[in-house]
Amino acid sequence: MQIEALIDALATAKNVLPRQAMHDALDGWDEVAPGLLALLASYADGSDRSERSGDALFFALHLMGQAREKRAFTSICRLIQDSEALEAALGDAIRRPSPVS
Repeated sequence: MQIEALIDALATAKNVLPRQAMHDALDGWDEVAPGLLALLASYADGSDRSERSGDALFFALHLMGQAREKRAFTSICRLIQDSEALEAALGDAIRRPSPVS
């Protein structure tokens, strides 16, 4: 699977789970991982905060978790330090703690 085709499939999925693209990505993880890691790194460091990248990153992060991708750790740590970027990439998937009364 070509990385640009995968990123495009993830970015344009919107509210529909891109099952086939995700299965293909996991099946060819060694091939696509470097591109997805680069996507994460550029989003986390602020060099590419486009809506397309954020939309693709939503699914890419889930794929990285499924693949237990340890190389993503540093970039994920950088991403979670920027609440606006994290919100843009994960949106409704972020569970906020409820206020303590």
